[in-house]
Parts: sequence; structure tokens; C-alpha cells
Amino acid sequence: MAHLLSHNWEWGNSRIVLKRVIQNEGGLEQSKQALKELIEFARVDAEPEVVVCTGNFADTLHRSSSDADCVFMGFELPDPEREEEWFDNYEKLLQGLPTTLLVHSTDSRDYLAHD
Repeated sequence: MAHLLSHNWEWGNSRIVLKRVIQNEGGLEQSKQALKELIEFARVDAEPEVVVCTGNFADTLHRSSSDADCVFMGFELPDPEREEEWFDNYEKLLQGLPTTLLVHSTDSRDYLAHD
């Protein structure tokens, strides 16, 4: 979706940064390589960036994405009985961020798996 947006004349000078948040620096190189492979597989012009979470996820998200023009963020659907709690949490999480699009993919295939 970011790739398609970048083809709009108003977004032509934008750059796409594909980010992954990890818990510690131990997985830094492996995570960066996985992002590079995903970018290559998707054939988009993007930069990989691995962000080490120092503290809670909300602080890390705001620190690493507050200067973006637009954020695309993946999410998992909540269990039906937790929808209200999910909404409240995301409302707080997204407060103060630039325009953010929440993206959910129902496809669970691993596109990088080798058959």
C-alpha cells in the first residue's frame, strides 16, 4: 500500500521505510536480513530498519515514527469479547502519531518460505 501511495504525484518524493521492532539487539542482523528479503520479494523501493524496543512499545513507536508523513501499521484482530479494550488501547497508542493506517492481512502464508 505504501508503494502504491508513493506513485501518487503528491507522494513522489517520499521514501518507504519498512520497520520491525525487536526486543533486544541479539536479533538485529537476522531481522534486518529478513526485511531485506521481504523488500526484494515484494519488489518495492524501500529501506529496512530494525528498531530495538527500549521500554514500552508505544514509546518506541512514537520515537521511531513521529517524523513520518504516514505510518502503515500491521495489527491482529482482537477476540470478539476484547474488541472494546483493543480499540481503547489502539486509540491511546496512535495518539500523537502522524496519519496512521492500520493494516490487517488475513493471509497466514509465509511468502519467504522456500518450497
